[in-house]
Amino acid sequence: MTAPTGKFMGVRGRKLAPTLQHRPAIWECMLGTVYAMSPSGEVRYFDYDHDAAVEFAEISADSDPRIARPNRRVSYTGDIVTEPRARQTVLWVTR
Repeated sequence: MTAPTGKFMGVRGRKLAPTLQHRPAIWECMLGTVYAMSPSGEVRYFDYDHDAAVEFAEISADSDPRIARPNRRVSYTGDIVTEPRARQTVLWVTR
C-alpha cells in the first residue's frame, strides 16, 4: 500500500504525518508568502519567491518530503511569529 502524493511549493511529497526525524522545511504564511528553515535551523522569510525557499531549505529527493498540517504549533526557534501554526500546510523533510 502506498501513500497518496501531492505537490507543495513545487516539491512532490507523500501526504503522511511527519516522524520524529522530520523537521519543517517550508510553510505558507499568508496569501502565498512563505517561510523556510535551513538544515542548520535558520528561518528566513521569502515573500513570494518559492523557488528560493526550496533552495534555502536544501530539499533533496532522499530527504523523504512529506506534506502535512500539524495539529498544534510547531516550536523550533522559540519565535512564535516565524514558526508554523496549527493547521498550516507544511513541507517536512528529514533532518
